[in-house]
Amino acid sequence: MVALGTTSAALVRIRSGFVYPPFFDLFRALFFLQYGLFAGMTLATLLVLIPRFRLPRIAQTLLYFLFHFWLLWILSWGLVHRAYGIELSFASVIDLIAHPQSIGEVGFTGLEFVSLLSGAILIAIAFAAITFALSRRTRARTRSLWFAGLTLAFLLVHLPLRAYCVHQINRNQAAVLAYDDCVAFPLRSEALIPGLRSARFATADRASSEANVRYFQTLKTMPMPTISRRPNIFWLNIESFRADAVEAESMPHLWSYRDRFQIRLEREHWSGGNATQFGLFSMLTGLSGHHFASFQKFGIKAPLLRLLVANGYRLSGGKDSYFSFNELRELLPREMTLPDIPRRSPAKEDLLTVDHYLIDRQSRSDTPTFDFIPFDATHWPYWFSPEHEIFKPAALTKNSQHVLRSQADMQGVRNRYRNACHFIDEQISRIFADLDARGDFNNTILLVLGDHGEEFQERGQLTHAAVSNDFQGRTLLWMHLPNLPLSQISIPGPTTHLDIVPTLLSALGFSTDVLYTQGRSLLEPPKRRKILALCENGFRVPLYRALVTDTYISRWAYRPHQYLFSGVQRRDGAPVAANDWLAEVRAHLSEAAQMYEVLPDVSRPDRKFEQP
Repeated sequence: MVALGTTSAALVRIRSGFVYPPFFDLFRALFFLQYGLFAGMTLATLLVLIPRFRLPRIAQTLLYFLFHFWLLWILSWGLVHRAYGIELSFASVIDLIAHPQSIGEVGFTGLEFVSLLSGAILIAIAFAAITFALSRRTRARTRSLWFAGLTLAFLLVHLPLRAYCVHQINRNQAAVLAYDDCVAFPLRSEALIPGLRSARFATADRASSEANVRYFQTLKTMPMPTISRRPNIFWLNIESFRADAVEAESMPHLWSYRDRFQIRLEREHWSGGNATQFGLFSMLTGLSGHHFASFQKFGIKAPLLRLLVANGYRLSGGKDSYFSFNELRELLPREMTLPDIPRRSPAKEDLLTVDHYLIDRQSRSDTPTFDFIPFDATHWPYWFSPEHEIFKPAALTKNSQHVLRSQADMQGVRNRYRNACHFIDEQISRIFADLDARGDFNNTILLVLGDHGEEFQERGQLTHAAVSNDFQGRTLLWMHLPNLPLSQISIPGPTTHLDIVPTLLSALGFSTDVLYTQGRSLLEPPKRRKILALCENGFRVPLYRALVTDTYISRWAYRPHQYLFSGVQRRDGAPVAANDWLAEVRAHLSEAAQMYEVLPDVSRPDRKFEQP
């Protein structure tokens, strides 16, 4: 039991560059050991207490089952964290059970998920039965001795370890913080006794609960204004689309269209987070994914889509299954058509989605349209039809183990991704050719973007949704806007998905931000941001806020009324050796809050767009 508990904790692997304090290797070994001793002490406690209460056999077995299931959950947590960098929770597991169509979206195969869950239950039942049998064959004195011995061993390890942690955390040592924050079951003094909270860096949650409630209530019921210009809108969203994904070899058709997009952001454009739910929410609402759960709580539909419906637009969402992940469908108004594309491999679904779109276009009237077309082929393990195997080798890895791979393996992974891009590029060419043939390209607002980026181990992780960095968070945004010269619009970075909705409002003829977003129009005079606030990890609720400056990305764990510093990395991957990153954060914290927790004041007139 001690070995199993130690192994569970030892699976945790922190990422990014750290400068380690003295005796860190000893700390790390003892940090893992304390979890094993805690598991053993907990079981010994149950073995001492349960028989004394003379509970029925079924009740005793159930308690032992719950303990073993809890321990196996911690083991699973460690496995998932090591492979994906994601912090698993009971809530996320329940969400996957309730919405099994989401399993593939987080990187599991259905068989892996079912096997993991059912295996954990069966093993916990077997362990519970064994524990019950042993408890009946072991004398009370022996059980008490085991309890005393394991408790003493735990305290002898935990107390000096906790002193070391508090000492280093009070100095905001990022490596110690990273371990101490991201374990499945915290043994922190601050979690058990609030008065012992260490004096780590913290920033206040600047949101006003009353103002936020007023904001959501207003947003839900406010009347929608009239749109003065009503061009068609075509929105092409590509899964895990790296900022450097468009190149002449892998995406020749899209590359050939590049000069027809006035806005091309490829170096410093960031998603609202490093996972689909936060990226999609931010692009459709102009708000931080921090507010995703509140939208669901208040039953609010994406205001931009409501605006289009109120102005007679016909809305289509490409395929129904795309919005099943994390209940994203709740953002969509009921008037939005969601074609029922049969479930296939992602590449086949993408092909069928484009087929359906092109057939549907043949029977359309003059009603303005909003079409959202999602492509999933660039999701791990990257899908394409055989004729698109341009870059080789590109062997398919069918399981979801995102563990560190050799450079040769990584070359195959990159090749698969580029082949998937090549496949999607052909589908884009079919759509653009149809738009050109009907004379619609120049009269349509077109967006090409990714929901987030993708990492190929540049910072030690494969794919996305783990620790935010330039590869997981950055994507690209291309926009073609009718009635504007085709010359390139210069926009100093960084920009984010929060800026898409206000840009569309400006393109639709509005002079003010009538939807009260947290972004800014990309058609306003250039103004460079000093900091970004992005969502990181978690499902509907982000577990961390990532603050991005020119040099650093710092992580801040959310706690009631504040954000606690939980680590920092240099964007170039070098170790962080000083605290100059903190000066950047403190200097621009108000700007970060306006992009994250603080919502616009709906009691004031909507903000005017500055004219170029």
